[in-house]
Amino acid sequence: PAPSPLFNVDIDLHYEKFSSKVCRTPLGERGHEGSDYALFRCLSEQECGEKCYITRRVCYGFEYKPHDNRCEIWWTPISEHELDYKHGFHCYIDRDELGHGGQRCSGGCSSRDGGKGGKATKVKSAKATK
Repeated sequence: PAPSPLFNVDIDLHYEKFSSKVCRTPLGERGHEGSDYALFRCLSEQECGEKCYITRRVCYGFEYKPHDNRCEIWWTPISEHELDYKHGFHCYIDRDELGHGGQRCSGGCSSRDGGKGGKATKVKSAKATK
């Protein structure tokens, strides 16, 4: 039997799924392992989503390839306007980040800053700050 999810996170509630799309930075770039995203293998789609969810203060979303259980946890903003088509992949973007063009929202619109309002304290990419 398959292992049970770690936290039972409802991925559909927290992330918008873009099927047959790969994640891209606000400048349309692929990103780089180690600086823009962390790569994990042998994770289920649920486990990948949970890994992103438990690090929400720094995770903007994740990319998943079901065929080989490939999971990228993105620390760099993802722009829903710059996604590229790629069969067999899915890009999930945190619903709190949608509509901001891959730029971290300011003015208290996200729970990432502990509900204090303003910009999130941990941003990996200089491009994400205004």
